[in-house]
Amino acid sequence: MAIKDSIVNLKKGLRTTLTNVPALIDTLIRGLDGVEEATENQTAYSTDEREIGTWIDGSTLYERVINVGALPNNTLKTIETPTGLKIVSLIGTAINPTNGVTLTIPYISLGGAIGSVNVSAGNGVISITTDTNRESFSDTKLIIRYIKTTASRSPENDTKNGDEEKNDER
Repeated sequence: MAIKDSIVNLKKGLRTTLTNVPALIDTLIRGLDGVEEATENQTAYSTDEREIGTWIDGSTLYERVINVGALPNNTLKTIETPTGLKIVSLIGTAINPTNGVTLTIPYISLGGAIGSVNVSAGNGVISITTDTNRESFSDTKLIIRYIKTTASRSPENDTKNGDEEKNDER
């Protein structure tokens, strides 16, 4: 009797599966469409401002890459940003093209033997400070994510590639 019951259950299972084939194919196609859409929406970093989502408070979240150039020599370097921005994330990398060493920014040196790289933002300025000579790290990029708190300057006046950077030795 057990074999007969198994065969009956197998037939029922096959009928159910065959009946659901169109739904299974539809689910598969939707899944593939989702993969294609996700691939199309992959992050494309740019020095141009772009919308990337919504911040916690419902504000539009923007992102852009700033080309900083070389890190400073045991001093402060400032880069102007548009006014009216609230920066919610500020990270980056600094590359020494001579030896290929890459630092993540901010970079905290344990024990201070190598020298830290600190970054902060506020009042329309991004500040980068080093406590040792970091000029050999000449390829530095920062990724900033921000919301606009007031009417900011037009994109034509923005610092896209660090062109308006200033050195402020304090």
